[in-house]
Amino acid sequence: LDRVAPIASRDGPMAAAIGQAGFNVLARTTMSEFGALPTSETLAYGITRNPWALDHTPGGSSGGSAAAVAAGIVPMAHAADGAGSIRIPASNCGLIGLKPSRGRVPDAPGHLAQLDLTEPLCISRTVRDTANFLASVELRRNGVYPPVGRVDGPSGRRLRIGLLIGGLSGTLPDKEVLMALDATYKVLKDHGHQVREVKWPFDTKAFLADFTQIYLLEGAQLKRYLLSATKLDAQHLAELIEPASAAISAMGDLISPASAEQALGRVGAYARGYFGVFEKVDVLMSPVLLKPPVK
Repeated sequence: LDRVAPIASRDGPMAAAIGQAGFNVLARTTMSEFGALPTSETLAYGITRNPWALDHTPGGSSGGSAAAVAAGIVPMAHAADGAGSIRIPASNCGLIGLKPSRGRVPDAPGHLAQLDLTEPLCISRTVRDTANFLASVELRRNGVYPPVGRVDGPSGRRLRIGLLIGGLSGTLPDKEVLMALDATYKVLKDHGHQVREVKWPFDTKAFLADFTQIYLLEGAQLKRYLLSATKLDAQHLAELIEPASAAISAMGDLISPASAEQALGRVGAYARGYFGVFEKVDVLMSPVLLKPPVK
């Protein structure tokens, strides 16, 4: 099985930072191939289950990390997030998941040179633990932002919170998710925060179309990296991974350079629209998923 995903012979930047911070590293956890799926069920390593309900998924792609933390095996686990791979398993397992901004923590260069989707950090049981993990590994010199530092207690600041209820497709969350969102809204209001509904600040249909291309491109690039690192041929690799993961990487191979360049070229406009929201709010709140964890 290690021929599918060999154990690395040297530490990457985040692994090195974790070691330098004095953490005890225990094991390697499971994830979906290429980090492509919001579940963790692979042909090579089997099904990773949600400790709260063994017939449900812990999510993905960092599902093994979330399962290990939720089961009490470790207090926190390294994870990485491109399109929800920290946030989805944290949500599914009732944990804290933070994807940091680019440039806050040590990170290896992405496989998609024009736009690195993925940032590493951790999944933990408490905001305190996640904040202290970030403080232990964040860049103190030459970082894009000043360090956050340790969080000693609650802040007295009252926030302007923008509430995004629907998904990018316009679909509303299921009843259970809406109930959780409403409960959170009431807690925030009771603590004196201002909460108001906001709308997506860009053409969501166009964004989804462009992001889908970028996501598929990243899957194709990760497949090429895996083929190079393992010396497997493409046919053998296809027999070792889930068909859905293989399909994502195969579709990425079909995207033309011109189409990819156009999609990546529009990212800046989406970002400007998104950052513009924060002229009126301090925080955006939304459901992580529109539905509860699936079986």
